[in-house]
Amino acid sequence: MIERNIQDLYNAALGFLKTSEEGVKNAIANMERVFEEFKAKGSSDKSEQVIRGRELIRDLSLKLEEARDYVAKLGGTQK
Repeated sequence: MIERNIQDLYNAALGFLKTSEEGVKNAIANMERVFEEFKAKGSSDKSEQVIRGRELIRDLSLKLEEARDYVAKLGGTQK
């Protein structure tokens, strides 16, 4: 009797884990799909304000790379 209860608990735990794993995988797939949809909508926006924002992000990224390279040279390390 006790062995049967332990088996039932074990099987229930396995079922819970399997269901949770499937739920997490589905949630991740949905988030990736929604992210791609948002990304497509954002990339299709050609307004002046959005273009300026993209330019600012590009410029900031270049400045950060330059700063990283400068710090690496000061420290004598490579990228």
